[in-house]
Order: sequence, then C-alpha cells, then structure tokens
Amino acid sequence: MTKARYQGKPLSISRRLLLEAGGAAATVTGALSASPAHGQTFGPLTVEITLDGETFTARQIDGEDLGDFVSEIGGFTQRCIKVDVQGIPLKVYFRPDRDDTRQEVVFELGNFLNLNPENLGAYSVTIRDNGSTLATLEIPVHYWFSRWRWQSSQRPIVTATGDLIDAGLLPPYDVNAYQSSSATSPPPVSPPPPPPVSPPPSPPPPVSPPPPPPVSPPPVSPPPPPPPIVVSPPPPPPVVVSPPPPIVSPPPATGGDNAVVDSARIISLLTKGLSGGSLSSSDVNLILQRYNVPIAIPALLARVASAKRAADPSPNTRAPAVREQKNESLGISPDISEYQIMGLAGLYPYMPGTGERPEIGPVTDPQAEYICTGSVSALNKLMAQAEASATMPWHIRDETTSSPFDFRTYPTATWYYDSRTGSPWIKATAPDTPVTLDSAHQPALAYLPYLLTGDPFFLEALQFQATWNHGELPPTYRPSISQPRQYAWSVRTMAQCARITPDVTPVWLMPRSYWADMLEVYRHHLEDVYIDALSPERSVFRVTSSIPDTEFRPWQNEFLVAITGWLLDMGFVEWRRSFEWFAGSTLSRTDRDGDWNRAYSTPYILHIRADTHSPWVESWAEAWELNREKQGFVDADPDTWAVSSDLTYLSYTRGALTYIARLTDVDVSERISWATGIMSTLNSPPYKWRFSA
Repeated sequence: MTKARYQGKPLSISRRLLLEAGGAAATVTGALSASPAHGQTFGPLTVEITLDGETFTARQIDGEDLGDFVSEIGGFTQRCIKVDVQGIPLKVYFRPDRDDTRQEVVFELGNFLNLNPENLGAYSVTIRDNGSTLATLEIPVHYWFSRWRWQSSQRPIVTATGDLIDAGLLPPYDVNAYQSSSATSPPPVSPPPPPPVSPPPSPPPPVSPPPPPPVSPPPVSPPPPPPPIVVSPPPPPPVVVSPPPPIVSPPPATGGDNAVVDSARIISLLTKGLSGGSLSSSDVNLILQRYNVPIAIPALLARVASAKRAADPSPNTRAPAVREQKNESLGISPDISEYQIMGLAGLYPYMPGTGERPEIGPVTDPQAEYICTGSVSALNKLMAQAEASATMPWHIRDETTSSPFDFRTYPTATWYYDSRTGSPWIKATAPDTPVTLDSAHQPALAYLPYLLTGDPFFLEALQFQATWNHGELPPTYRPSISQPRQYAWSVRTMAQCARITPDVTPVWLMPRSYWADMLEVYRHHLEDVYIDALSPERSVFRVTSSIPDTEFRPWQNEFLVAITGWLLDMGFVEWRRSFEWFAGSTLSRTDRDGDWNRAYSTPYILHIRADTHSPWVESWAEAWELNREKQGFVDADPDTWAVSSDLTYLSYTRGALTYIARLTDVDVSERISWATGIMSTLNSPPYKWRFSA
C-alpha cells in the first residue's frame, strides 16, 4: 500500500519554483547542525519519518554496523549503522562518533536495480535521543540518488590551506600573483564582440545504436569560412621538457623490531626536509609510497606545520598574509545556513550549460578565494556548497556492499541514456528532477572540505562523484575522451580519490587501491590512443577529442595542462609524459617568436584543416595561415591580446604556463609576464586561476 502511494504521489514543490528559489528549503525546528552543550553525549537515536500521514520508524539499535572510519585529519572515529526503512524506499545511516559526543544521520533515496525511479514527495523527520527531540524537519522533496544529513554539530576546520599547497594537495595559489606586475604591455587589441551564445543542448535523441556520449554544443558559432589558404613551412623544433628532479631518499625501513624505529626516522627526515625546503611535496609522496611508511599525509602535514612554526614563527614568505590567516582560522566551524535540504547553495541546476561560471575550474571560485584570502564568507560559501553536493543525483551505491557502485563487480554497467549500452543498465534520474549532471561542466565540491575537516561525508561524496563520471560513458567507450574538459575534471576527481582515500576503509567507502587502479587505466589509454599517435592533429596540435569537423578548442587544452600538472604535484609522477605532451600545445601558442601569433594564443576555436574532406595541416605555421583566412586573424602585436575583450581564456593559459614553469626547465617567465601584464590592464582573473609559478 505504501509503495503504491509513494509511486503515485506528486512532488509538493514545482520545478519552476525550485529553480527560482535556488533550491528547496527545509523547515527546521532545531537545526541541520547545532553545537551540542558542553560535555553532551548521545545515545542510540530513533528517527520517525512521516509520509502521507503514516509514520515509519528507524532505530539505530536495529541497524547493520558497516564499520568505522578513522579520520586522521579530524582526529575522530565515526561509526556507520545502516537501517532500511520498512515501507518506504529510504535508507537511514546513523553515524555517531565513537566517543558519542557527536551524532549524524544521513538519509538516502535510490536503488540501482529499480528501473522506474521516482522522487519522493514531502515528508517530515523527527530525530530523538532517549525520547528527547533533537530536531524536527520538513523535507519538501527528495530526489532519486540524492541525500541529505542532520548533524548535531559541524566538523571544524582543522587544516591550514598553506600546508595543503606545500604538500601538492592544492594548486599553487598565491594571493600576491596578480597584485602587481613589472610587465609593461600595450593595451590589448579589442576585436568586434563575439557571436551570441547558443541555446542549451536539446535532450538526447531516442534509442539508437550506441554512439559516443553526447557533447555539449559550443556556446558560440564561428562565421562561415571563406576559401582556405594553406601554407607549408618547415615544422617548428620539438618542445624539450626536463625530466623530474632527483628524489632524495632516506634509508629504507628494516624488518623485525627495528621497523617502527626506522619508520619514525623516515618521518623525522621528511619533516625536517619539508620544513627546511630541501624536499618537494612530490619527493615526500614518493618516499612515503616507496618505503610504505605507515603515516597518512595529513598527519605528516600536521607535524610539518608544527615544525615550521617552532623553527620560524613568522609567516611563510611566499604568501605571508594568507598563511597567517589560515593558521588563525583553524578550529572554527563554518556557517552553512545558506544551504537548505535539497537546495543548491548557488550552484547551477543545469550542469551542461555552457559558458564560464564560478563553480567550474580546478576548484570553485569560493574555494579559491578562501585559499587566497582566508575570507570567512568564502569559507561559509564553499562549505554550504559542499553540503549541497548531497543534492546532486549521483549517489549510486552497490546494494550488496553499501559502497559506492563497484565497477569491479559490474564492469559493463552504465547509466548512459541508451539502455542497450550496458549490463546492468541503470536509470539514474527520476522524472521532474531539476538537476542535470554533466562531467564536462562539473564543479569540485567535496575534496577541499574533506581536507579541511576530515569529515568522511565529503570523502564519500567525492567517491560518488568519481563513480558517476565513470558510469556516465558506455562501457565500450570508456575511458575515451569525448571532450578535453570532460576528461580534465573527471581525472581530477578520480586522482583526488586515489590520493586522499585511506588504504583501508570501511565497507561504505572504496579503498585507495580501487581508485589508483582506475586512474592507471585512464592514463594508459591516453598514452596508447592519443600520445603515441603519429597523425598531426595528435602529434603536432595535441588534440584529444574526436574532431568530426575542422577545429578544436585550445582553451580546454589548458585545463589538461593544469590538471596533469596538479597530478604531478600530488605525487603521480607517472603522469609526467601526459603533462609534457599537453604542454607542447600551450608552448607553441605562446612563443613570442613562434609560428603562431600569440596575440591569439587561446581563441575559442582553432582550425587545423580547411574542411572535413581536407587533410590536417602539419605545422603551427600552416595553422596560422589557415585561421587568418577562416577567422580573419591579423598580424597583431604578439605582446597584446587580440582574441576579445574577455580575458577568461587567457587566464586559463596563464594557469597552464605557471605549471610549465614549476615542473619543467623551459623558461616561460617572459610568457607569464606577458599574460600577467595584460591581466593587469583590465581585471585580474577569478581566484580559481591565480596560480603562482
């Protein structure tokens, strides 16, 4: 009876009102997170869920214990107890800390075996502790494969972002990078305004033979091309990129009774090396892996930070104001009041929408602003959006294990729109869900919040996101590259899982080895299919996506340079070849004396053949002449920016150049000064691209 009522019940809030309001608001008596009284502890909780006048009960004492998560970042141990609510399709996860000083309850909807998913209409929740009411909440709607949580208190911020940068876990942000510039550049050339933005893509076509995944249409359309002119000068000399720096290796640990002593010695050496500047974060990552040192990077970071403060209490000279602010912020609890249950906290509901927006990039703009400035309002925004990641309908679990969906068990599974492309095929979205997912425009919402707090809710969210990205493609297509930006953001998320997930996890999380193995599959495919290819669109122009027409989008290539550079900083040294390969395109387009005029270093599109029946051009000089004809490019001063008055694409290129400067012996200082000088004539780029070389 209840099941029939659930299937037929309409949503209590319209899609239009939800989009206008920016998300559904939950009426709360109590709070989504409220600080407990001093010394308060919690017993086993009881949850009462009322739907259509009928009440269903979930008791912590009746649940299945899924194991503990030990947070080395946050310094706590959290349990996870699952209860399937009888009569309605909700799962409730009670997650008390082992010392009972904090309680959390997570509510999830969805089952991958159900091919007729439906969102759940309005319901109310009362959370009780030994008869005492902790919170009463009115939930206006619950989307399929979405979730939300109540927590007795929010996890505080316990990690300094400056230390995360030093460890390579964050890009090299520096608040001082754009405040002044010694470069003296003429005002940028201002061409006519670009064409208007194209409308959002249409819904996918009806069932058809398995094609590659749909690609979001470009936001602009170039004018009809005039007859091409092809010139064939000699190709430019190859790009030379230096090998990785030598690794400083401490003595390996020995077996027997000395193992712990030697391990402690290695940790001591690493701490001294980092605080003294003689070791890079990549060196540390390799040493930890090579000698199997039993310490997680966050714990090592804490020791390093302590050693730095003891040795030199003054702020770090690279970004003094930032480092000082970060240390002062430790232990605070952010305000997440901007988040409402099933709301989006300012995130865009239609993720495939084209164009620049604050949430797209290596990190979101609120995250980068907090990293660069220590802004409390930016911290509150990023934490509210981290909670809003629970609204995203990508929380697909393996019903047999309670972990994020496991592709080792189901290698041919997919939620691609064509039901004939996978087994099992999973219908991942219910009708009337106002959120549309897309890996090519996907924000990074949970990685930094996890590093700041050690809260496994965010690590779990990160794993769900990486899982969804993999399953979005048909099995026979994975891990091909439909768009460079899709590959960049998906590899970013997967690498983050492989870097920060513990080696041993409870069953409700996938272990580090799972993500590391998957990341290797993606790297090998990239090298075999693209980097080793001899055709000029690959070997000269470093294009990864399929090109059914005549051009590619070089600004998306900059995402790949930045992300693979970040992977190197994280310690994934096997990605160096990929980084160098992608960097070749950026270097060729920004050389002041090169065959391509760098005033057009990063246009929206770049043609590399005259039409679909013509061969690819074979050099950057040929490409320049072709684009002079097809796009009207002129021989502009190479010290200017001629693409448009919008410097967004140049900010991507500058970000890529900073990674090339950091990770290779190629001298790009003049190029960075050029880009920075142009930026200073107008506005600085958004925080998320303010990298320091």
